[in-house]
Amino acid sequence: MTHLLRKNSQIPAYMAYPRFLLTMDISETAKLVYVLLLDRARLSMKNDGWEDEQGHVFIYYTIEALAEASGKSEMTVKNALAALERQGLISRKRQGAGLPSKIYVKVQTESCPTEGTSFKSQTDKKLSTSNKQSKSFIAGCIANALLDEGVPVMMTNFARLLNKLTDMYSGDRNAYIDSFNFFPLLIIDDLGVERNSEFAREQVFNIIDSRYRSQLPMIVTTNLTVDELKNPADLARERIYDRVLKRCMAIRVNDQNIRKLNKAESVDKAELHTQRQTLRKTYTQDARDRLQQAHGKQYSAITMMEAQQDVDHLLREDERKLEPPVQKPPARHQPEPRKKQPNRDYER
Repeated sequence: MTHLLRKNSQIPAYMAYPRFLLTMDISETAKLVYVLLLDRARLSMKNDGWEDEQGHVFIYYTIEALAEASGKSEMTVKNALAALERQGLISRKRQGAGLPSKIYVKVQTESCPTEGTSFKSQTDKKLSTSNKQSKSFIAGCIANALLDEGVPVMMTNFARLLNKLTDMYSGDRNAYIDSFNFFPLLIIDDLGVERNSEFAREQVFNIIDSRYRSQLPMIVTTNLTVDELKNPADLARERIYDRVLKRCMAIRVNDQNIRKLNKAESVDKAELHTQRQTLRKTYTQDARDRLQQAHGKQYSAITMMEAQQDVDHLLREDERKLEPPVQKPPARHQPEPRKKQPNRDYER
C-alpha cells in the first residue's frame, strides 16, 4: 500500500546513494554493491570496535551475504568488488584462509598538499595557467577541502564528458547534464582542448550554459589566456567563453609549462644517449685499429673480447666524470680482530 507524501509523513528506511556515483563509469551492480557497503560502514562508524590501529573504519561483508542482499550471483558480486577496488572506492585486507576479508569503504576525494585547510566558495573561479599540473592540483585541493566539510563536489574534464555524451541519445544527454546541478560545486578541467567539431562545441556550451543558468558555483581550468578568452576565434567559442567570464574570476597560477620542461629533459637524455653511442663507436674503432696494427687483419675472437672490455672500461670512466660524486657514509669503527694464539707443543 502506498500513499502520497505529506510534511509529516514518515520516510521508510533507506540507504545513502552518493551523488558522485551518478557520473562514475562503473556498472549499476558495482554501484549497488558500493551502496550496501557504505550503509554497513555507516553503522560501523556509530559503534565501537570497528576501527583499526590508524582509526580507519572497516566492515565485514561476505560475498554470499552481498549476493543475497543485491539479488546477484556470487561471481557478479566478485566482479563488482574488483571494479570498486580498481576505482579506489574500497580496499580489502585478507585475514587468512576461511576468514572474511576486512573491507575499507572510501569516498571520492582529490589529493591535497596541506591538511586542515578550509575553503569557502564565495565566487566562481577560473584557474588560467600554462601549467596543467598546477591548476588541476589546486582545483583538486579545493574539492578535497570541501569534501572534508561534507560538501559534495564533482570534478571531471571536458574530454571525459564528451566521450560519455557521444554514446547517449538527445534526451539522455540533457538529463545527464542537468544532473551536474545536484552538486553544489562543479570543477571541469581543460577548457579549450576538446575536439574541434560542431558536436563538441555544442555540448561544451550546453554544460557551461546549464551551470550558468543555475547560478551555481563552478571552477573551470584552462590553458587559454584571458586575452584568448575575451577574443575567441569564432562565434561558437564566444558564446562559451562569455558565460565563463561572466560567472568566473580569472586566476593565473604561474608561467611555467611542465610539459615543455619534461620534453626538454627528454631531449637532453636522448642527446646524452647519442653521445655515449658515438663514444662507444669511437673507442671500438680505435681498439680495432690497434689490433690490426699489432696482429694484422687476422685476430682471434678472444683478442677482440679483451679489446671490448677495454672499451667498456673507458666508457665507465667517462660516465663517472659526468655523474655527481657519491657521498659515502662515514665508516664505522670496527675493533681489530683478536689474533689467535698459535698452538705450540712444547717438549719437556
